[in-house]
Amino acid sequence: MGFAGQAQRDAWEAYAEETPTRRTPEFVTLLKADAPSVTRSRRQIWSDADWYRSHAYNERHKPAGIDDYIISICRIPGTRRSSSLWLHRATGAAPFGRREWYLLDVAHREFARHIGGPIASTLQPTPASLTKRQREALEMLLAGLTEKQAAAGMGISVPTVHEYVQAIYKHFGVHSRGELAAHFLRRYRGAMNDVRVGDDEASR
Repeated sequence: MGFAGQAQRDAWEAYAEETPTRRTPEFVTLLKADAPSVTRSRRQIWSDADWYRSHAYNERHKPAGIDDYIISICRIPGTRRSSSLWLHRATGAAPFGRREWYLLDVAHREFARHIGGPIASTLQPTPASLTKRQREALEMLLAGLTEKQAAAGMGISVPTVHEYVQAIYKHFGVHSRGELAAHFLRRYRGAMNDVRVGDDEASR
C-alpha cells in the first residue's frame, strides 16, 4: 500500500525504527508456533474489539493510516533465523480475504527456501544501502576503472573517490577490489539492475 501523506509515512517509519519486527506482538506470538511457516490475518490474531482498543492500533497503525494486515513468518532452512513478510491495507479499505492470505503463504514459503542462496540474505548489505555517489563509484570499480579514472568520470577529486571506495569496502566487508568483485558477482549482480545510478536519492 502507499501512504496517504508524508505524516503517515513518517509515523510508520518511526514505529519501524523503534520496534524491530522481532519485537512486535504478532511476530513474537507466531514464532512460538511449532511449524516451519505460519501465515495469519489480523482477524486470526486479534478480535475486532481487542484490535481497535489496542496500543498497537491506536498508537502505531492508526497514525500511519494502516488497519488490516496479513503477516507471514518462515523459518529459514538450515539456520536459526526467520523471515517475515507483511501486507497492509489503508484504513477504510476492504480487509484481506482468503485469496490474498493463500498467495502470501505460498509465495513466502517458496521465497524463504532461497534466502542465503541465489537470493541475498536479508541480513547482508546490498547496493541499495549505498549513497547515489557511492553506487556510481561501485559501478566504475566493477567496470575495472582506477580511482583516478573514476574521479575523472564522476567529476570529483581522487581523494573523494578513495573515501567512497573505503566506504564501499567497509559496507560489503571486503578489503580489496578483487574481494569486492567476487562478493558482488556471487550475490548482487541482479540487485544493481534494480538500483540505478539515476535514482533520486540525495548524494553526498
